[in-house]
Amino acid sequence: MVTLDNAITARLKRGDKHFEVMVDPELALSLRKGEDVDIAAMLAVEDVFENASRGDHPSKESVEGTFETTDIFVIAEHIVKHGELHLTKEQRKQIIEDKRRQVVSIIAQGAFNPQTKAPHPVSRIEKAIEEAGIHIDPMKGIDELVNTTMDAIRPIIPIRFDTVEVAVRIPADYAAKSYGDVMG
Repeated sequence: MVTLDNAITARLKRGDKHFEVMVDPELALSLRKGEDVDIAAMLAVEDVFENASRGDHPSKESVEGTFETTDIFVIAEHIVKHGELHLTKEQRKQIIEDKRRQVVSIIAQGAFNPQTKAPHPVSRIEKAIEEAGIHIDPMKGIDELVNTTMDAIRPIIPIRFDTVEVAVRIPADYAAKSYGDVMG
C-alpha cells in the first residue's frame, strides 16, 4: 500500500457524479497499460471518494448504481482504467520523452525527402519538431502524434511518407535458405 503523500488521484466522471480513488502512480500507470497489478497494493486508501481532497464519500446507492458492485477493488480498477489519471511531474515528463522518441523514430524510418529521395536524419527531424513547436500529448496515441507531427513539419522541411514495393527474384536453389531473410 502506498502512502497518501506519494499517492495520486484517479478520477471518473459519470453524468453529474464524480468518483475518485487514491492510488500509487507507478502501479496505476502499469494497470492502465494493461499489465497485471495487485489492486490492494495500488490503493492508498481502500475507499471511494466523491472528492478525495476534502474526504467526501458518495452514497452507497450512487456507487452501486454506477458500478453495479460495492467491491472497492473492482471499482478502483474500473476508475483507473477508464478515468483520468493525474500523473506525477516525473511520470508525465518520462512519457512525453518516450513518445517523442517513438514519433521521431517512426518518421525517420518511414519518411524521406521527396526532392533527393534520401531519408532525413534523426537530428533534422528533431530540429524541425522543435522549430514547429510541437507539443507531445502523453495521452494521445502514437499514430495520431505521428500524423500531427508530419502535418506540422511539412512547411519546415520537405518530407513524405511512402511505401516501396520491391520485387526480388531468387533462384530455386537458394529460395528455401533465403525465404526467412527476405520475408522476415
